Amino acid sequence: MIPKSTTAEVPERIKQIIQQNDIDALICRAEELADELVNEDLSNTQIRNVYASVKQVAHSGNPYERRRQIKMLLPRLTYAANKDTANKKDENQRGRQDEEGKLKKLTDELIFCIRAMDATDEATYREQFKRFSDFLEAIVAYHYRPSQRSSRKKR
Repeated sequence: MIPKSTTAEVPERIKQIIQQNDIDALICRAEELADELVNEDLSNTQIRNVYASVKQVAHSGNPYERRRQIKMLLPRLTYAANKDTANKKDENQRGRQDEEGKLKKLTDELIFCIRAMDATDEATYREQFKRFSDFLEAIVAYHYRPSQRSSRKKR
């Protein structure tokens, strides 16, 4: 289910990243979230699949089509998280204790980012989407650090 929220309910840190172009907040939150995702053993493939969807939207030429595709990311992200959670529940029946899918933390954060993109003029909306894309790119980059990959393999 898509987290139901208005722009007022979007975490302040996300507003700083998307609406106020706070690059320090973007980098700090991306690194924190990537560390959390590494600790949950979220694979690079899962994150890169989400990133590929976002990059595909970025290359849409028509501004109105791009805005529609950005909004369509909401159900796609929710589907990915729900599918991952359903797979986790299947694994739980075979003895694993995880109840929530690994992707949920990432998709919830990205959904908040999309909801924070509230600009009415196209130029500002495009800038906000660029910040959203940069945020996801930073998460991918921090998640892929070799030191964390090697510690993941030791588990």
